[in-house]
Amino acid sequence: GKNVSILGGNVTANGTVATWSAGEDCGTITLGWRNAADRIKATAYSCTTLKIADDKKLTDGTNIYNDQTPSSTLAALTDVTLRPVFVPYIDADGNTAYCTNFTVLNGSNGDEIIEISQANGCDGWYVVTGKVTYSAGLFIEGHNDDVNLILCDDAELSLSGYDYAFGVSGYHFNIFGQTNGTGKVVTTNSEYGIYASVCSGDGYSSLSSGSFTINGGTIEATGEDNGINVYGGAFTINGGTIEATGDIYGIFASQDITINSGSVNATGSGSCGYGILSCEGNIEINGGVVEANGSSSGIEA
Repeated sequence: GKNVSILGGNVTANGTVATWSAGEDCGTITLGWRNAADRIKATAYSCTTLKIADDKKLTDGTNIYNDQTPSSTLAALTDVTLRPVFVPYIDADGNTAYCTNFTVLNGSNGDEIIEISQANGCDGWYVVTGKVTYSAGLFIEGHNDDVNLILCDDAELSLSGYDYAFGVSGYHFNIFGQTNGTGKVVTTNSEYGIYASVCSGDGYSSLSSGSFTINGGTIEATGEDNGINVYGGAFTINGGTIEATGDIYGIFASQDITINSGSVNATGSGSCGYGILSCEGNIEINGGVVEANGSSSGIEA
C-alpha cells in the first residue's frame, strides 16, 4: 500500500492526510519530528494504520502520544496541533541536546528500596522534573548498558537508605543538568551516598571498565562511609556543583578520577578520612574549583 511519513518540519494540512488505493484506505501514515520547533496539524487522517514513529513522542498540550498509542486514538486528533515531547539538557561538550525517550522518576515513600531494571540492550534515560523523594533508596540496574539521568532546573531528587541511597549498576552512568544547573541530587542516612558500579562482564576476571560522569547539576552526596563510590570504572566531572562527604571517603573510585570543570568539595570527615582517592588509577585535575579535605589525605592516588 501507499504510505505517508511526516517526520519533520512545520506541516499544516488543510484537508485530509490520506493513503488511498482504488478508492479505499490503505497503507500507513507515520508522524514524527526532527527538531524542537516541528509541528503537525491536519483536518483529518485516513489510512489503515496511523502511528507515531519509533522512539518519538508527540503532544497536543494535554496528552502524550507515542509508538504504542492506538491508531483509533490518533485518528481522533482532528484539527489538533501536535508538537514534540522532549527534555533539553546540556551535554558533555556544553551544547544543548534533547532527550525524547525517557522515564520520569516519581519517587516512593515506602520502607523498601525501589529497584528499576532496564531491558537488556536499552540505553536508559531518567528525568527528574520536580521534588522527588525515595525514602528507602533507589537502585537502577542497567544490565551492562548505559544509565543516564537528567536533572531539570529546580528539580530535587532526595534519597536515603541503609546501604546506599542511590545505587546504579551500568556500563556508563551519566548525570546531566539543564541551562541553570539548579537540578539537584541529595543523599542522606546511608552507608554510601551514591554507589555506581560501572563495568560490564559476567565475572571479575572478565570485567570491562566503564565510567561515571557528572556533566552538570548539583550533587550533595553524604554517606556514613562514602559520599560517592565508583566501583569498576573511571569517574569524571565535567561540570556542576559537587559536595561529597563520608566518614572514610568523600570521593572514591577504583580507576581514574578526572576533574575538568565545576565546583568540587570532597571531605573524608573521620579520623582516617580521604577527600579524593583513586585506588588503582590516576587523578587528573584540569580545571574547576576543587577543595579536598581528609585527615589521612586530601587527594591520593
